[in-house]
Amino acid sequence: MNTQNATPPSLCHITAVRFSVVLLFCLLIAQAASAAAPGSHAGIDEYTGAETCLACHQEAGDDFVTSIHNTWMGEAEHVVGKEGEMTGKLIGVNEFCVGTESNDALCGKCHAGYGLSENDFSVEKIDCLICHAPNYMKTATGPDPSIDATAAARSVGLPTREMCLRCHGTAGGGDNNKRGDIELAMGADEVSRDLDVHMSAGMTCQDCHVFIDHHVSGRGMDMRVDDTDFLVTCDDKSCHGSEPHYEGSMYNQHTDRIYCTACHVTAYGKVQTVEMSRDWEYRPPNDNNALHVTMYTPYMVRESNPAPIHVWWNRWSEILDIADPAVPDSDGFVMMAKPVGGIDNPASKIYAARLHLGRQPWDGTYMLPFQTMTVLMSDNMTQALFVSTG
Repeated sequence: MNTQNATPPSLCHITAVRFSVVLLFCLLIAQAASAAAPGSHAGIDEYTGAETCLACHQEAGDDFVTSIHNTWMGEAEHVVGKEGEMTGKLIGVNEFCVGTESNDALCGKCHAGYGLSENDFSVEKIDCLICHAPNYMKTATGPDPSIDATAAARSVGLPTREMCLRCHGTAGGGDNNKRGDIELAMGADEVSRDLDVHMSAGMTCQDCHVFIDHHVSGRGMDMRVDDTDFLVTCDDKSCHGSEPHYEGSMYNQHTDRIYCTACHVTAYGKVQTVEMSRDWEYRPPNDNNALHVTMYTPYMVRESNPAPIHVWWNRWSEILDIADPAVPDSDGFVMMAKPVGGIDNPASKIYAARLHLGRQPWDGTYMLPFQTMTVLMSDNMTQALFVSTG
């Protein structure tokens, strides 16, 4: 696009422009999944994309194609003011890079398909290997060139923690950037109880986040869509129950208003420091030795073992989509995602949560999507905005 004669968009920054409150999870149940028998897919001659898997697993593909892992969109059920509306990651605002649509090349490295750049979420474009193959990497349009995709296809099995963490542990562009309590160290063969008591017992992510027809259960405070009706909670009777402490303990009297994490998550970012804020107005240059280039990365604040904040939550949320006006509050903050609830709401409990701050482009009415790589490589935010808006 020729931008020489274009009028630059109105670009201003507001203090700590946006924030999100993210649920810190207490993982559940104890039934570890075993990997598929070695060699069970050894007969695969060549991996040619989804068609290789669909030759035997068409039903699984048909189930997965409608899942939130593929569509990144769905009908909101527990989002205030958006009930019944289509929303999701594709049109949502986040405080890391504003939105995904202008960053499909980067976000596509984790999207479970090869069609994100073309908005093609058909079954022919799904990527089974991202969740089922160990030591796998992908791009937005196919397997990473450094990967032997056929060997990866021959090694598939049930998802392991490592497979989940390759995306969920590196969301936001790096280890422990986005979620706070989900870091790559949790994918190790041995995990300490101090890092995560459930994973130290050999549990997998899907022990709690149950999959139903390839749709995943569970929804955090900043999630827009429920993929199943299954409620992931510590007080499920098959897990800890509503009276998890010894009989007669006074602590059992509090479980109707205080969730487990309020007491049992005292810190996060235990191995890898956790990102607490990201400021795109200040972009100090740094040398990327791997790429042999200078990159202009946003100023980030990271901490070790920060304590969580505590919030009331009734499992409803308020979220901001890219077409929603971004209205600052009296302190100059724009809400990206926050929990709904309060002491006067009987459905609410106190949860441990993480507060993350970001500063990003804003035109006085809306958050402005920009192409992250343009900024990183050129330090030109105006150009990144033009590239994003076409």
